[in-house]
Amino acid sequence: MKGRTPDDLPSDPEFWRQTAMMNFDLITVLALHGAVVLALRHPGMKGSTRDVLGRAVAQMEQLLVARGALTPEQVAEAHRVEEEARDRRQKL
Repeated sequence: MKGRTPDDLPSDPEFWRQTAMMNFDLITVLALHGAVVLALRHPGMKGSTRDVLGRAVAQMEQLLVARGALTPEQVAEAHRVEEEARDRRQKL
């Protein structure tokens, strides 16, 4: 079976804005959050992919807070740590 290439993918932006639902337990959401935040640290992560993943991180954080898995203070602290790490990387 031949894999898809970028030329085979739907080009209509509205296609990609469709809502897709998935069900994960909270520990999986927390693990995905951590993995995506780590991926966002990579200097090659730029452009629209970075924007989309940034919004996904925010949605995961909202869900984790709403369900009581994290507190707003923990999320704020994580953001502070990420900002400090970003500042250190920029100074290198």
